[in-house]
Amino acid sequence: MLLQQGKIWHTKFKHNGETIKRTTGQTNKKEAEKVARQIRKSFLKELVKSKLEKSAQYTFGAALVKWIETDAPQSMLSHARNTLIHLEHVALVDIIPAAHDMKAEMAKRLAEPTVNRRLSVVQTVLNKAYKEWEWLDQPLGDKIKKFSEKGTEREFYLEPDQFEKLLRSIEHQEVRKFICIAAHTGLRRSELYNLRPENFKAPYIILPNKTKSKKARTVPLIEELHDSLTLPWDCSLTQIRYWFEKARKKMGMEHIRVHDLRHCFASWIASNPEIPLTTLRDLLGHSSLTVTSKYAHLRGQHFEAVSRTLGGTKKGTSTHAVH
Repeated sequence: MLLQQGKIWHTKFKHNGETIKRTTGQTNKKEAEKVARQIRKSFLKELVKSKLEKSAQYTFGAALVKWIETDAPQSMLSHARNTLIHLEHVALVDIIPAAHDMKAEMAKRLAEPTVNRRLSVVQTVLNKAYKEWEWLDQPLGDKIKKFSEKGTEREFYLEPDQFEKLLRSIEHQEVRKFICIAAHTGLRRSELYNLRPENFKAPYIILPNKTKSKKARTVPLIEELHDSLTLPWDCSLTQIRYWFEKARKKMGMEHIRVHDLRHCFASWIASNPEIPLTTLRDLLGHSSLTVTSKYAHLRGQHFEAVSRTLGGTKKGTSTHAVH
């Protein structure tokens, strides 16, 4: 918009609700229009430059700390720590290529779902930097490309003899007890660590409805481990992670993780055909039997019995009758 004050033409426009007024220095209206276009173009150019300079001041490390101090969930702190190793000093405006380099490096030694969880940390931080903190002027979180989730389910578990070897490799006594009880109850790390004396009424561990599934549940603990469950735990989560990672490295099995102890419990229970999958569902606190059914393939004896029964019905049966 042009307006004349005396003989001089001025340009006026709005940006984010603010009125910007500049003089063109021209008395001729046509010349003033040319200058006004240049003024608006220069204004936008300087604005973009200013935003880029401001964004470059913010590193991923600073943004991650802000997220952790505000509302980062406990379950993501370990993944956040691992992204920091790769991206701490990277400016937010340069994060996309750096994040994809991190993805390629992690994929060499980690399962794709694990890499995806760490990329989710990056996405969350970028989204907050854009939507809530105004540290970015564009939604970079949308440009983080994760691995396809299809076919990447990871259900690793140890055989009993492998688990015994793992226990022997853990040098810290309290951590060894924690790991042993985790594998014999199927409790999630946070569920087990947050237990208090009132949660154990021998022989049962009683979980409140504040767990991940939002359902209260009861899990039996074998008598041999009752004396090992001394609550609260005399070790930190950091110590548990440290001694577990040291033990798995000593075993040459650096791919296993504490959460795999839950799969150990599930696989050991599922392999017994006398225990219904519904019981396993309740012990694990799954939301539905569909989630638990991924362990159904371990019920070998049960399925073999079905095969023997059906095989017996074939005697004297013509194959033509099937068709």
